Formats: sequence, C-alpha cells, structure tokens
Amino acid sequence: MSEPQPLTPPAVGLAIFLYTLWGSMYIATKFGYRDASPLLFSGLRMIPASLTLLLLAWWNHLSLGLTRRQWRIVIAFSALFFVDTCFLYLGLNYTSVGHATILINSSVIFVMLLSRPVLGARVRLLQWIGVAGAFFGIALVMRDRGAQGSSVSLLGDLLIITAGLFWALYNVAYKRIGREVQSTVLIFYMDLLTMVPFMLAAPLVERVRFTATASLAVSVVYVAVFTHVVGFLLHNWLLRHYDASRVSAFMFIMPLAGVVLGAAVFGEQIGLWVLSGLAFVCSGIYLANRAPRRR
Repeated sequence: MSEPQPLTPPAVGLAIFLYTLWGSMYIATKFGYRDASPLLFSGLRMIPASLTLLLLAWWNHLSLGLTRRQWRIVIAFSALFFVDTCFLYLGLNYTSVGHATILINSSVIFVMLLSRPVLGARVRLLQWIGVAGAFFGIALVMRDRGAQGSSVSLLGDLLIITAGLFWALYNVAYKRIGREVQSTVLIFYMDLLTMVPFMLAAPLVERVRFTATASLAVSVVYVAVFTHVVGFLLHNWLLRHYDASRVSAFMFIMPLAGVVLGAAVFGEQIGLWVLSGLAFVCSGIYLANRAPRRR
C-alpha cells in the first residue's frame, strides 16, 4: 500500500473543527446529566439523531436497503459503537472528567498499533514523537484543572482506556470496510440499533434518573444533531480520504477544547500550564502530520 497522503490545509481545518465540536460535547452532556442518567441520556439522544439522519437520507435520495454483507458491517459497527459508549460512560462514573479526557486519547496509540497490520500503513518515528509531544501538552493542560480528589479510581481509568481501544477499532475498521456502506446510512442504523439497548442497559448498570426539562431537551438535541450526526459524518469523511492515525492525532484537541470552553462557560481560569500545553499540542500535531521528504 502506498504512503498515506498528508492532510491538506482544508482537511486540517476540518479535523480541528471536528474535535473542537466533540470537545463541546462534554459541556452539553454535563448540563444534560443534571436531569438524566448517563446511559439513559445516550439512548435519548439517539431519537433526534435517528430522525435527523432519516431526513438527510430522504433529502439526498439515499436507499436504506442493504445487502447481507452490508448488514454484517452495520451490525459490527453498531456493536463497536455500543460497547465503546458503555465503557466510556461507565468509566466516567468511577473517574474524573480530567482523567477520562486524557485517557480516551489512548485510542491514538491503539490506532497506530493497528494501522500497520490491518491497513498496511507505515507509522514513522516522527509521528510517534509528535503524538507523544501532544499527549504531554494535554497533560500540562489538565494539570491546571486542580486536584481530582477522591473521584479517581483505577477501575474507572481502565474502563476509559478500554473505551479508547474500541474507538480505535472503529477508526481502523471504518478505514478498512466502512466505505462499503454510505456514511449517513451507516450512522442511521448504528443509532437505530443501539437506541433500545442503551435504554435497557441503563437500569442494569446505573441508578436511572429522568426529569423532563427544557435544558435536557436542548442538551439532547445539541449532542444528537451537532456533536453526533455532524461530527460522525465529518469524521467518517476524513477517514475515507486520509490515514486513520493522522486523523486520530487531532483527537488531542478535544480535551484542550474542553478546557477552553470550560473557561468560557464555567469561568475556569487559563494559566501558564494551559498556554504551555497549547504549544506542545500544536507542535505535536505538526510533527504527526508532517509529510515525509521525497528522495
């Protein structure tokens, strides 16, 4: 397989926008958790997400019919999505948001480990150095958030890392076979097939809470339509055209965006640790996506 094409400037902009958008998901979800428990919230968000995707499919005259092979692909991706989300939300119950937003980025390491044997992609030493630098930058940023207290546990951290593994599997699998199913159709079925399982799993693993409020409705719609539908469509488009390890390298922007948005929304101060972290993140992204020299 040929050397992956480096990200173009427009693609870099889209990747930065994507992970900034996903960083805002933590803010919106935090508001939503005031009135709904985590897995129930995830199930509720699938309702407007599925309806939006169904409307997009109708508008673009997309067929929802699938072949047997496409059904197998849809079921496999739905299972990955469901398990990944469950590990992520369960992990958040046993660790801090700071730990979770750092450890979920372990998916970048898993993507690089899987890219060569599964995709035949070459991961250069400079990319590893760039990712390590970006991760160190995020660690500096999160240090500015203060003590994590007693909310951190080894179990929670391991659950988040496991979620990172399943997210990496999604990235690599989509690059390998995901293009066989149209993106909108794939995400529509992923939401439709996991909606009920999320709601059924909620009473089994968490204390279910639900209060119908306007803030919950806004949170559900924002997370469902913008961070989920728009985010996944953009993410899948990037994976169709660029190397999975290079696209996933930008995932380090997500916790950085969470810190910046947290300062804007909740009044958190941005100090020297955040500014130093930003420098490491930008440098790391440049190194991870720098095109190899032609010989």
